[in-house]
Amino acid sequence: MSPSDFQKLRNATTDVIFQLVKAREVREISSADDVEDDQDTTNDLLRHHVTLRNALDSVRYSVPHVNVARSSAHHRTLYELGDEVFRTFTRVNKATFYILLDLLRDDVVFRSRNRGARKPQRDVAIQLAVTLERYGAYGNGNSVAQFVRNYNIGAGTVPTYVRRVQKALLRYYTSFVALTSYVVSCG
Repeated sequence: MSPSDFQKLRNATTDVIFQLVKAREVREISSADDVEDDQDTTNDLLRHHVTLRNALDSVRYSVPHVNVARSSAHHRTLYELGDEVFRTFTRVNKATFYILLDLLRDDVVFRSRNRGARKPQRDVAIQLAVTLERYGAYGNGNSVAQFVRNYNIGAGTVPTYVRRVQKALLRYYTSFVALTSYVVSCG
C-alpha cells in the first residue's frame, strides 16, 4: 500500500469513528427505546473502527522497510587513489584536500556539543570528502542514497556534514576571497 493510500485509510477510519460517535450522541439525546438494536450495532462498529485505527497507528511504515546496502570501502580506498582519480570524486587534488583538512580540522563545528557524547563525530576527513564529492556531483550521482552506500552513513547525515563543512569554510571566507576591484585599487 502506498503511503498516500495508507494515510487516506487512516483519515477515512477517523471520519467513520467521528460519525459513529455523533450518531450515538444523537440517539442518546432522542432516547427512543426502539433504537437499542441500532445502538448495539453502532457500538460494535465503533469498537471495530477504534481497533482498526489503533492498529494503523501502531504501524510505522505502510510498506516493508528495506535497509540500504552500505559499504565503507569507498571512503577507505578514496585516500589510496591516484591524484587524478581522487580529483574526479572530490573535485580537488590531494594536496588541496589535505590543506583544507588541516585548516578545518580544529574548527569548533567538528566537536561534539556534549563532552560526554555517546558517539563522537565522524572524522573531519570523511565529512570534508562527503561535502566535496556532493558539491562536485550532479544528476543521479548527487543522490543522498549514493553517499549512504559509498560512505556507510545515514541519509540525514549527508546534509549535516555539508552544513558543518560550509560553516567551517565560511569562517575563512574573508581570508581567502577578496573583491578584485578592491585589491586592484588598493594595490
